[in-house]
Amino acid sequence: MSFTPSVRLLWAVALLFVPACALPALAHRGGVYAALTGCAIVLAALADLLLSRRSLEGFRLQFPPDIRAVLNEPQTFALALHAFAAHRPGARSLRLAAALPPAIESISTDIVLSVPASASGISAQMSFSSSQRGEYSISQAFLGADSLLRLWHLRKSLPVHSRVLVQPSLASIFSETAKLLASHRHGGHRIVARNGRGREFEQLREYVPSDDFGDIDWKATARRRAPVVREYQIERTQDIYACVDFSRLSARAITRRKHAPSTILDEYIRSTLMLHSAVRHAGDRFGLVTFSDRVHHFAKASNANAFDPVFRQALYPLRPRLVAPAFDHLSAALRARAKRRALFVLFTSLAEPQLAEAFLSCSRLLARQHLLLVACPADESTQPLFSDSTVDAGPVQSVNDLYGKLAGHLLWKKLAEVRSRLAVSGIRMHIVPPGRLGLDAAAEYLDIKERQLL
Repeated sequence: MSFTPSVRLLWAVALLFVPACALPALAHRGGVYAALTGCAIVLAALADLLLSRRSLEGFRLQFPPDIRAVLNEPQTFALALHAFAAHRPGARSLRLAAALPPAIESISTDIVLSVPASASGISAQMSFSSSQRGEYSISQAFLGADSLLRLWHLRKSLPVHSRVLVQPSLASIFSETAKLLASHRHGGHRIVARNGRGREFEQLREYVPSDDFGDIDWKATARRRAPVVREYQIERTQDIYACVDFSRLSARAITRRKHAPSTILDEYIRSTLMLHSAVRHAGDRFGLVTFSDRVHHFAKASNANAFDPVFRQALYPLRPRLVAPAFDHLSAALRARAKRRALFVLFTSLAEPQLAEAFLSCSRLLARQHLLLVACPADESTQPLFSDSTVDAGPVQSVNDLYGKLAGHLLWKKLAEVRSRLAVSGIRMHIVPPGRLGLDAAAEYLDIKERQLL
């Protein structure tokens, strides 16, 4: 337990002891009176501290084991204070505060509670907000009270065990995805891909005159000395992977609605959740890959309804790393771990020429086996000159605006060239504002599924 002097004690020293220090110069034996005054103040303070030293004992604080909060929104949770010993004299009311991580800000500095009776408890509400995603832990809280004469502020630390998960607003993400699905040409109907022959091998059977010569398995035919064909099963579920790049370019700051601070990585995560919602509605299998200078996490495609623990462990705690993305490691890992043909949606930026060249050289071999979709974020200034969007942005006001529009046009031209080179290998690339990455990726996924391109 720690203690600090209160304002009352400081005022007592200022009003009693400080004037008494002038008595030796004004009265006979004034030094004795000054010493007596000082001793009286010290004895009163010591007596008050001794009588109140055990006033914070016998309390136990209980926090919820798991607290879920929404990014940039206030969150309130309930806590309980239990008294398991007889009440000690001195404390009339209690103050409660929690040792929150730096990423979490408390809305109120402390909470004032009444002292619970012996063998009973009292509940309270605490509010906080956070501007960073992630999983945090609260391991310590502080209980404070005033001494019997209110000359001291007493404080004691209590151990608590609670975990705080700060995640994006899933309600708004699901709402936007629902609007996208409703506006799709199939509306609320479930889209199921049904290829006529399928791609997954099922069994061998004897040849019949109506079979295609391309389905003949010549090795099995040579062994059996009779024509044998391969039979494939119709694909009902498809594998969709979201690949999140959290290298150095993902740390670029942007401003979303309500002027909330955000980064490109936050938009990648929000877009991944939106794509997951669309995949779950369509009934396909969803997988997750996170990478920077290496592949950090690979979750194999499975039922999209049971993916919340994966997001909590692999996606929410992500922070941008100041390294270059290793597309060669990513391509090798995807080719080695994903045996079944799948759609890979890569949330990454190819705004720098060296990154675009690295991705071009590494993705060609991967595109022969899988279908690739690149969702590349671009600023509002990344637009061609003399387009409708540049006209709507208003006339040029200064030389800086002119150079800014020229720089945006040059960046758009480079990204358009990269998109054309990727299209030769069958890789789709979309250049959209950061706020529309998820909507664009989900819409493209639905179109791919409807056209049975996977």
